[in-house]
Amino acid sequence: MFIEKEFFVGLRDLEKGNKLSNTALLAYLEDTAGAHSNIVGYGLNDIAKVRRTWVLLGWKIKMFSRPIYTRKFKNKDMVKENR
Repeated sequence: MFIEKEFFVGLRDLEKGNKLSNTALLAYLEDTAGAHSNIVGYGLNDIAKVRRTWVLLGWKIKMFSRPIYTRKFKNKDMVKENR
């Protein structure tokens, strides 16, 4: 299952050279993972009801170029079935 979100690089996201910082990148990845959790029923508001949550066990990042100020970029998140 995949989810894709689009983001806009703002002032708070910048590092040297007006490029997306690592801290901002991780925050965007977290936002996408949170949206994915909501879709599959394990979102922040569901934890008390379902008594379950998720854990990140690994990741793979492909960044072809670092986005710069005012640019949009997409983040795609994938969950593997664990059976």
